[in-house]
Amino acid sequence: MRFVAPALLLPLAVAAQEPADIVEKQVAEFIRPGFAAFNAAADALAAMPCNDMGTAYHDAFDAWMRMSHLRFGPTEDGDRGFALAFWPDERGATPRTLAGLIAAEDPVVDDPTAFAEISVAGRGFLALDWLLFDPERTPPAIGSYECRLAQAIAEDIDRIAEELDLAWRAETSLMRGAGAEGNFDYLVPEEAVRALYGALITGLEVTIDQRLARPLGTFERPRPRRAEAWRSERSARNVALSVAALSDYTDPFLTAVESEVAEELRDEFDRLKDRLEALDDPAFAGVSTPQGRLRIEAIQSALREIRGTLATQVAPRLGVSQSFNALDGD
Repeated sequence: MRFVAPALLLPLAVAAQEPADIVEKQVAEFIRPGFAAFNAAADALAAMPCNDMGTAYHDAFDAWMRMSHLRFGPTEDGDRGFALAFWPDERGATPRTLAGLIAAEDPVVDDPTAFAEISVAGRGFLALDWLLFDPERTPPAIGSYECRLAQAIAEDIDRIAEELDLAWRAETSLMRGAGAEGNFDYLVPEEAVRALYGALITGLEVTIDQRLARPLGTFERPRPRRAEAWRSERSARNVALSVAALSDYTDPFLTAVESEVAEELRDEFDRLKDRLEALDDPAFAGVSTPQGRLRIEAIQSALREIRGTLATQVAPRLGVSQSFNALDGD
């Protein structure tokens, strides 16, 4: 049974829809289709030869970004989320782990079960980011150890994607059946709403405090190479995909508030998406210039404004503490 902190058990005051309706909309329109799409994209990645993975890598990473804020439940179990995207990598564990495998030509790459047990730093999309796109490396060639390693990573991503698709179907069945006899995970629909809302706050905070703050560094010392997936020039793309996903994901919660508040939030998201579309700084190299830094700081500020509107206008109507997110555990 999940523990829900007493501070979170506030009266739920949903205006237009019952908690179960919010859950149903998230399950039917976002969670299940999203993980199914990720599973399909991962299948396509695993089917590609190592010297032609680029497009499939981006497609699968795109599909994962849409779901990556759902860090609780099945994604948290077995560290699946970290195995898919081990980042931030504070100490360069991914290059070090992969370089060690390559130097030893470790046969673990030929055993999917054993490969699933290696460090998460050597697996997932950020491992492929280094292996396929690092400017100081030659891309893997057919027949090389690096090729076998790339294929092992892709197959591991595919395995996790399939597990997540199945596990989230089970999890969302529990959400739909909140309050049913024998359901000790979600005793009432409000608990499912709180878990889902926590994932929204997680997504915002990861982007504000990690995807944007890390490359920004300080004015005196910007850190563009701390950006997520900078080698494959996905840093801004990941932010844009996360924002687009969170915009869609927010919508079911807006049935709890007045139409003016709902429109304000939709407008805030739309303006932010326009900013990101106009950014033209794929790896956040612009943090090293005053003008480029200002543009990225403006995106960060816009996300903080959205988080603030959610805290003051939406969370109280859902009976959720804004301090709760999926990174807190449960």
